[in-house]
Amino acid sequence: LSVNNGVSSSMFSKNNLKQDRYRGDYKNDQRHGVGELETADGQSYQGEFAFGVRCGYGVCRYANGALYKGQWENDCREGHGVLYLPNGDIFEGLFSNDDRADGEAKITYATGEVYEGNFFNEQPHGKGTCIFSDQSFYTGNWHYGQMHGNGVLTFSNNVVYTGEFRNSKRHGTGQMTENDCQYNGEWYDDKRNGQGTMIYQQMPGDVQVPTYVGGWCSDQRSGQGLIKYADGTSYSGTWSRDMRHGKGVLTLQSGETWTGEFKNDEIVASQVKIVYEDGSVYEGQFKDGFAHGTGKIQHIDGLRYQGEFKRGMKHGQGVDISPNQDTYSGQYQENKRSGYGICKYADQSVYKGEFRDNLRCGKGEYECSAYRFVGQYLNDQKCGKGMTFYKDGGEYTGEYKDDMRDGIGVMKYPDGNVYEGSWKRDQKHGHGNNTNGVVGGSTHSPSRLNHIAQTQKLASSMRSIQLPSRTSLVNSGVKVSTGFVNGSIKRE
Repeated sequence: LSVNNGVSSSMFSKNNLKQDRYRGDYKNDQRHGVGELETADGQSYQGEFAFGVRCGYGVCRYANGALYKGQWENDCREGHGVLYLPNGDIFEGLFSNDDRADGEAKITYATGEVYEGNFFNEQPHGKGTCIFSDQSFYTGNWHYGQMHGNGVLTFSNNVVYTGEFRNSKRHGTGQMTENDCQYNGEWYDDKRNGQGTMIYQQMPGDVQVPTYVGGWCSDQRSGQGLIKYADGTSYSGTWSRDMRHGKGVLTLQSGETWTGEFKNDEIVASQVKIVYEDGSVYEGQFKDGFAHGTGKIQHIDGLRYQGEFKRGMKHGQGVDISPNQDTYSGQYQENKRSGYGICKYADQSVYKGEFRDNLRCGKGEYECSAYRFVGQYLNDQKCGKGMTFYKDGGEYTGEYKDDMRDGIGVMKYPDGNVYEGSWKRDQKHGHGNNTNGVVGGSTHSPSRLNHIAQTQKLASSMRSIQLPSRTSLVNSGVKVSTGFVNGSIKRE
């Protein structure tokens, strides 16, 4: 902000007085009292004279259109006055030796701005207040026509900035308030830059006041920062261009935390660590709100799983270890053991075979300290055809139901005795024959021969029940490896 002088002090030099036209009071042959003076170059003065010169109050209109109303002394503007400049600016203040004096002044600019305050070297300088054409206004320090130093700038939309300025721009430390939002921190070249705290407007129903504390660059969140969202969620980490970008931790209202890499305000799917509300920990890949791809999870009760996930569920190849140290390695479908798998139990027993809905179901082989079983399972129990080889040398080949011998079967005892016949709930029940030792060369009745033929046929069918080897599964295209596919994780 600046104002031109509008007139030089030589306009009324004594050399020009001979050409002047004067009408008014005289005393002792000198202009004295009230009069009107017109100069040869078209300037005019109306006001008081003393001893031949303008002195007291007077109004002077200059040839360039400038107009002065105020005090005069010794033919010069001196004291308080108002100067109307040709460009439309109006200066009201002190004059000295026909020029505007430093000190208090009021300037009304043609653009509609109004300044009141200290004036130095024809510019606002020091303390002052300016109302701008858009009705915003500033009160504070000025430096040669620029807002500079500490001050308060109130915008027309009621946004208020209180703080430091440099060359009419917010620069340094300052606070800006808009409605219920407030920023308090560092500024550079009229933009938030450096460290600062932003408190956002809280709406009805918000769990907490939205707040950001951290770095800024060119009016955008940048660098390290912590934000608390209205819904109770918070994020602490790296920012870039007003977005979460880089390493960070997202904490949900429930206390669940997500640690990982963020890009363009979204968590990256490649690797995420999630600590759930119950203390369980997941590390792995993520997609569309779910654990998806390769990952591992440690539950608070000690259950551990590592393998493939699909939409938040164990799906594909995986290994889990239960709290009692049971270990399963095999296939999953929608969070359940389904397909081929190997389960090693805490008591050192082992099952190799087919699962369905978390239960042994289909062809399988089970071995414990007492026996080895090869055959059919249904709902986690031996059911159908099977063979049991006891560690004491006994052997059973036949039918099972509800995990017990049930139906037609042959039991060979360690002492050589053989029972061939019907079983019910693990007990010999119904028709059967018991043979002591080897029968060789004896004569049998037709019914006896028929029964022997049935049991031999059953034994033959039992021997045909073989579990597929790992090699045969691979050759047939069945997936049995423990490798993992790519994937990702995200909260639902």
